[in-house]
Amino acid sequence: MTPVACALCTNEFGRYAIPLSSAYRPAAQTVLRGDVWERETIDLLRTHGDRGVVHAGTYFGDFLPGLSAALKPGRTIYAFEPNAENFACAEWTIALNGLDNVALRHAALSDAVGTLTMQTAWNGQALGGASRIVDGGGAGFEKVSAVRLDDVLPPESDIGVLQLDVEGFEVPALRGALGTIARCRPTLILETVPAAFVDSELVPLGYQRTGMVCDNTVFSVA
Repeated sequence: MTPVACALCTNEFGRYAIPLSSAYRPAAQTVLRGDVWERETIDLLRTHGDRGVVHAGTYFGDFLPGLSAALKPGRTIYAFEPNAENFACAEWTIALNGLDNVALRHAALSDAVGTLTMQTAWNGQALGGASRIVDGGGAGFEKVSAVRLDDVLPPESDIGVLQLDVEGFEVPALRGALGTIARCRPTLILETVPAAFVDSELVPLGYQRTGMVCDNTVFSVA
């Protein structure tokens, strides 16, 4: 695992390695206090423990211990984090808790395999979980790998919920997952709703908006 400057802390679900550079962020501050960030979202994800989970935008892994404990034997959390420092801390969080049902990939979800640019800092301050795919370059940006979910999931995987916290990159992430969505009909939990894409691609598959959780919108098949 990659060495990284981090703070170690604990809450009711487990232990965490939080990147010091983004310890000011709300999620990091909450977990550093020993509390749970987005408890209601974690609780909803935990109800799908009988099937696989896709969790994109993993940050330092604050959802992973709670989700891992709720999965039934043989089920997997497929987690994705493109930011190098966040990914390293998520690896440490997995190791600290001995999580053997998490498959963490250092990549962004997209609709094509390749390399993207991610803004990871602004005015010299790390963005942490707010890092985002952009056009640009220079200080505060890094190149990240991109994969299609349909390409990297095992063909026999049964996904019960797909949760995206990808800072406005939902359309490419969802487009690269349409095969999985059509095959498994998972519950979708989206931080940002791409309305036109939902209407053109998800509504024909039977999806409808079914609720909100921690400012995330939930879509399910009727």
